[in-house]
Amino acid sequence: MDEDTRRRCLEPFFTTKGERGTGLGLATVYGTMERHSADIEIESAAGIGTTMRLSFAIPTVPAVGAVAPASAGALPPQRILIVDDDPLVLNRCATRWRRTVIV
Repeated sequence: MDEDTRRRCLEPFFTTKGERGTGLGLATVYGTMERHSADIEIESAAGIGTTMRLSFAIPTVPAVGAVAPASAGALPPQRILIVDDDPLVLNRCATRWRRTVIV
């Protein structure tokens, strides 16, 4: 992404895909992370690729109905959500992190 695209990529209805894009994908991600008080970091180099890191804080108060972990301080297994429309990217991620990819 160039700098202008990087600055605007989270805006609703902003798209670089012309007629086939709705501009709602990253705006939806942004709305979700806002509701969960997450932070986003966007690194991009035109012609090389873009990495978006979303950081979610671990809640200090358990959610209503949540089951407490077996030992204090123990974290449950982590899940990583990767969204991409390129099967090669998804396969590469699955191989790199040795995880199952659900399409």
